[in-house]
Amino acid sequence: MNRFFAPICGLVLLVALSACGSGASGETLVVRNGVLIDGTGAAPIPNAVVVIKDGLITAVGAESEVEIPGGATVVDADGGAILPGLIDTHTHNLTPLNIEDGEVTAIGARAYLIGPLEAGVTAFRDVGSSFGESRDLGELRAALDSRRYGVPAVVLTGPILAAPESIAVLRFSDQSMAVEDPQSAVEAVNRLLDEGVDQIKILLDTEMSNISTLPTPSLTEEQVQAIVTAAHERGVWVVAHVSTESEAWMAVDSGVDELTHWPGEEALSDDLIEQLVADDISVGTTFSIVFPHEGDVRRLLDAGGRIVLSSDAPGTMSPSRITGEMALMIRAGMTPMEVLLASTAHAADVLGLGAVLGTLEAGKQADLLVVAGDPLADIGALSEVVWVIKGGEVVFEFGAEE
Repeated sequence: MNRFFAPICGLVLLVALSACGSGASGETLVVRNGVLIDGTGAAPIPNAVVVIKDGLITAVGAESEVEIPGGATVVDADGGAILPGLIDTHTHNLTPLNIEDGEVTAIGARAYLIGPLEAGVTAFRDVGSSFGESRDLGELRAALDSRRYGVPAVVLTGPILAAPESIAVLRFSDQSMAVEDPQSAVEAVNRLLDEGVDQIKILLDTEMSNISTLPTPSLTEEQVQAIVTAAHERGVWVVAHVSTESEAWMAVDSGVDELTHWPGEEALSDDLIEQLVADDISVGTTFSIVFPHEGDVRRLLDAGGRIVLSSDAPGTMSPSRITGEMALMIRAGMTPMEVLLASTAHAADVLGLGAVLGTLEAGKQADLLVVAGDPLADIGALSEVVWVIKGGEVVFEFGAEE
């Protein structure tokens, strides 16, 4: 992406393998006998092999061209698709978690961490939680890291920055932080970053139609610019929650890096599409909440724009939540390959993890899936997860014989 932000290394919860260091074990793992969809957009490779050592991919390609090391543990894809782990850029998974004696409780881990991993989501971003404000973010990171190979990688925005009288602040005070003026906006950004959040999220939505029938106050343009400037001075990404084109323009004009939620059901102007492309601003889907005007997704993609998977999962995340969002992406005009790119490489980029995750290439972290069937023919095949590998470790094997 055409951005100045460096990959987040040592801050993001790459729980399974450090983005900066050692792998999961000294064993070699090989995934073979499947169709490789590597997340780069390249043509699929039949009868492919992925070689993994110390949690990293060391070789990938057609089996005729890749040497399989002797003594390796072999995962047989059985003709299924081999693809990068899925990445959801918009969830609200962390607020319900409870930590006791330095560990995430078993119920919370099962529902909000292991559940996504079973669905093939090996990384996600939580875009609005109390961690970073009313709870100890360091304690959360330590608790997640102690689980090592059992949970996805997590990127945190902490609470959403919003206007004091907004619905978000009034009804979800544990997931939001009120901003009174530009000075308090700067103070809020620095407070969150000092506490260890990875990115900043702001709320510009004046409708919040999925929550209230009444309009809600929004941040001012002056406040938004103060937030963006403060975050960018520290090299941090800013994502804006919008629901209309006018809100999208405020975000774009203020220099935000990403829009989450499609900016309204009305047709987008050519000018906005051109500006999104020119500024390399990605747009999250959440099509289950706001479905785009017919043809707009195609217009944005054909112009060179970028769309990323955003499920808006409210806590628990089932395979149907992910594949349901993907089905809407297809309905909105995306091809299956575009959906996969939006769910892997492009999603990794907006999370600041593109150097580590999102594609199956030598040197990348070994987060990958094997699914039965062909997701390029039917995106629903992604609900048929057979294997989940996280940081070079097999964490789930579904349907294995006893």
